[in-house]
Amino acid sequence: MMKELISTYGSMLLNAIVTHTIYVVICVAIGFVLGLVLGVALSRIPRWAGVIMPVISVFQTIPGLVFIGILFLWLGMVPATVIIALSIYALFPVLKNTYAGLLSIDPKYIEAAKGCGMSAMQSILRVELPLAMPTIIAGLRMSTDIYRFLDGSGLHDRPGRTGGFHLSGHCLQ
Repeated sequence: MMKELISTYGSMLLNAIVTHTIYVVICVAIGFVLGLVLGVALSRIPRWAGVIMPVISVFQTIPGLVFIGILFLWLGMVPATVIIALSIYALFPVLKNTYAGLLSIDPKYIEAAKGCGMSAMQSILRVELPLAMPTIIAGLRMSTDIYRFLDGSGLHDRPGRTGGFHLSGHCLQ
């Protein structure tokens, strides 16, 4: 039974897994970079953070499939639509964790960096980001899990994608 399944659908499944992996890497990488940059920026501008962070929290409650549906209407059913939507959803945990991680750093480390003559950028890159890295990486892990859930829900119903196997019933035959 298993040999039959692999001989029939093996190449299609391998192609779908490779395509899915490429999408995961692209979406999570875009979300990570944007989340990191925006998290650092918001940690430096508390006035903006007081407005933007609650808006992001509300936006994050919108189900992914609804957001993708709206983007499909606006941009059409193209791969870029999925990349944009999933990059945005990957951005939220990284942004929130970067912001929280940077705010949780003990001020004595920032003062020590200033005392050593570091510029603000050097302090961010050499002191603050390394200290906040465990929290930031936790956000990256959450981003990857969100992507996995959205794919597992059949979001990618196009041929050659793992969601196509969910919807076409290949996994049930």
